[in-house]
Amino acid sequence: MTLFGGCAINQNKRVIEIEYLRGVAILAVLAIHTSSNFIHIQNLNLLLITNVIIDVFAHFAVPLFIFISGFVLPIKYDSSLSKRSFYKKRVLSIIPPYIIFSIVYICIRTIGHWKMNGVLEYPSLTNILFWILTASSAFHMWFFALVIQFYMIYPYIIYLYEKYSLKKQLILLLLITFLVQESWLVSRDVLQTYSNPTINLLLTSVFLSHIFYFILGIYTYHNYENMKKKVLENKKLLSFFVLLFTIVISIFWIKGIIEYGNYSNIPAYFFIIPDLIGTVYFPLIFLLLLMSTINLKSSNRISSNILLSLGNYSFGIYLIHVVYMNVIINILFPKVNIDVDQSIYYILLFLLTLTLSYINIYIITLLPNHEIFIGETIRKSKS
Repeated sequence: MTLFGGCAINQNKRVIEIEYLRGVAILAVLAIHTSSNFIHIQNLNLLLITNVIIDVFAHFAVPLFIFISGFVLPIKYDSSLSKRSFYKKRVLSIIPPYIIFSIVYICIRTIGHWKMNGVLEYPSLTNILFWILTASSAFHMWFFALVIQFYMIYPYIIYLYEKYSLKKQLILLLLITFLVQESWLVSRDVLQTYSNPTINLLLTSVFLSHIFYFILGIYTYHNYENMKKKVLENKKLLSFFVLLFTIVISIFWIKGIIEYGNYSNIPAYFFIIPDLIGTVYFPLIFLLLLMSTINLKSSNRISSNILLSLGNYSFGIYLIHVVYMNVIINILFPKVNIDVDQSIYYILLFLLTLTLSYINIYIITLLPNHEIFIGETIRKSKS
């Protein structure tokens, strides 16, 4: 048992709420990668605005995954952990799937270049190594660079956390990491405005951009019952601020599109204020979502079982979904004349990507040693 701040969770217990949150997070990832196609809409219209709002709200996805990592790691690992054992397990759980899918996406890049230019050019070994080492084989792979960094520093973070806990200064630790994250976000946005693409790529995945979410996850685990009570008492107020921040950030994005003509043309420094708001905005969403899972625990509804299953397969779905998005966008949609100016484009892209990714990952779990490809899953969900 681990006991801090009145919350005890058995080390062998599966935290069902977290599985639900993983399910919500992977749905949000798909929502981002679907709605973000609004950047190809030429005119400011209701469809563009709707997708901007969805995109803004769904951006809690990666921060939520980091929050979840902070929540679950202390269940098994405190400051007395064996670093050797911890690192070995983390490497085996994430590096093989990462390498395999990096190679898959490098192959897709090569095929895409061939289709576009009519010339089949194989990437050099230097380029392949660069894409793998910088987590840039595909636009979504940067997440793995972030997770790997947190795994690398976790033993030191949990040691620091317990030191602050003994001094009863955890709120101070949260405040420090909050300010560190905010400072980094401002610095990153400024640097990305004036740096070259390679530097910008590296700046994107520095762990400091999510350090507060990770520490908040650890804190929430250790103080779960107290936080649950406070969130439930203030649920309406928190919901109001989530709605307010969604509107404010969406207005910023739309203003940028109007001012610069296209989302892609907006300079990085323009997002400083939305990014600063995000450090408050996303944790409010985490806590509201976490509390919303309480009723799901005792429910046998189809929706709760689906969400639980999505949470179980979330790692694999994250890895593979961009494969299907490429097929749907570049092969299927052109054949049936569906484009970004149609609402059906976004609905079908989301549903088809989700369904095909889920089915594919389910099939992979039937294979021996499937963990090599998609990480660990729980074959039979239990609540």
